[in-house]
Amino acid sequence: SDSFSFATHCSDDIGWVSKLPPPSLQHHCATLHELQPDILNDYDITGLISQGGFGMVYEGRRLKDGLEVAVKVVTKTKTMQRMKIPGSPSPVPLEIVLLLMVNCPSAVPEIIKLLDWQDISDYYILILELPSLCEDLDFFLAHRGGSVNEAVARILMWQITYASQVCCSRRVFHRDIKLGNILINPRSLRIKLIDFGCTRMYCPPEFWINGSYNAKPATVWSLGVLLFVILCGHFPDARDLMLIRLRIWRQKLLSPSLSHLMIRPGMEELTEDSPIPDKTMHHCPSGANILE
Repeated sequence: SDSFSFATHCSDDIGWVSKLPPPSLQHHCATLHELQPDILNDYDITGLISQGGFGMVYEGRRLKDGLEVAVKVVTKTKTMQRMKIPGSPSPVPLEIVLLLMVNCPSAVPEIIKLLDWQDISDYYILILELPSLCEDLDFFLAHRGGSVNEAVARILMWQITYASQVCCSRRVFHRDIKLGNILINPRSLRIKLIDFGCTRMYCPPEFWINGSYNAKPATVWSLGVLLFVILCGHFPDARDLMLIRLRIWRQKLLSPSLSHLMIRPGMEELTEDSPIPDKTMHHCPSGANILE
């Protein structure tokens, strides 16, 4: 089964985009430096982005070239999934393993890049790239009425599908392709896929029936749900799913060709037909003028 041959990881639900109020900044930065990790000698920590049950995310700048980075501090737990990798004396968190796998042999612009990491006492510290002017796709849609037109959806889904294809080709199953795990530059519409995990609203039907699912079809299902949400502004409900299953679902504002794509059984053709291009991002159009 593909579900066993793919590496998978559950999200820690640490947000990236919304910064915490300034009063907490000084305290948290002091706490971070109290850990005294060697890795921070190369970075200047400039603020706290967010915090969650598993740790914190800071923003910073690499001293040698001014590159903006995210510094993610993850608390070690007994339930944390780990794997052994060459060069490490002990197993490391699956999140680190997956980021190393998905960026090998080379990184792609549509997937967040792990720049460095360190294992210290009770924490793991990850240094990741921090895209400029980014916000998550949930925030992006919320400030545009909840949905976008087909032209914008084409650009977004092109990149998201490509990022998903790269993950699958490198034996990494991203189980959490959702609005909050996609960063977007609202000016250029360029995206980055972040955080690997599993969100039930995006799970395929067989998960609810059998408690398990295969990796590649589940990815296609998640992409289909994402496409639906981006275009319709809400998750497919029971009525939507029934009409899709009967192949009679329609949306007034969508073109006939797109409506037809949405009702195909399992949406297996999602990566093969409009509005989703196939395999390469070389000709992905710019979104600079579409939102104007």
